[in-house]
Amino acid sequence: MIPDDSGYSLIELMIVVGLIGTVAAIATITIGAARPGFQADGAMRVVIAEITAARETALAQRRFVRVDFTGADSLAVTRVEYPSGETPLRSAGLESGIEFGLVDEAGDTPDGFGIDAANPDSLLFNADGMLVDDSGNPINESIFLLRPGMPGTLRAVTVLGSTGRVRGYRWVEGDRWMRI
Repeated sequence: MIPDDSGYSLIELMIVVGLIGTVAAIATITIGAARPGFQADGAMRVVIAEITAARETALAQRRFVRVDFTGADSLAVTRVEYPSGETPLRSAGLESGIEFGLVDEAGDTPDGFGIDAANPDSLLFNADGMLVDDSGNPINESIFLLRPGMPGTLRAVTVLGSTGRVRGYRWVEGDRWMRI
């Protein structure tokens, strides 16, 4: 009777395990390098969601709603009661060391709302859902965020005052803004 030679030899098995280990190491390094960008995208989405929700609340409740940037990495949404008073609605923080800030060499976003007044202290939506200043005039704003010391994590959120349209941008390091 002839012995059965079907199956894998130890050498073949060791080669396969070695290849799997090499691919896993490459994947780990790649994901590790991309992780700060993913975290910055997540923080930008939090800001976009809070601004959008504030505008929707202003429209639905027919009230002024303010978004206050309460620290380097947090914001709070408040309904303004007229003739006086305020009702806090919610607050949110940015995770993973992402903060509100700007890298000078990045320049303005394609929306062109300017970087001189970057990162306002607050945003105010009126009952019609427009972003307005204290006098009630529609304004446009840009909010910038990044992880300090990592220009590749720079993100921007722009708000068009007359419509309340919110857009997100990612800085392609050393090159240009790209809409997300």
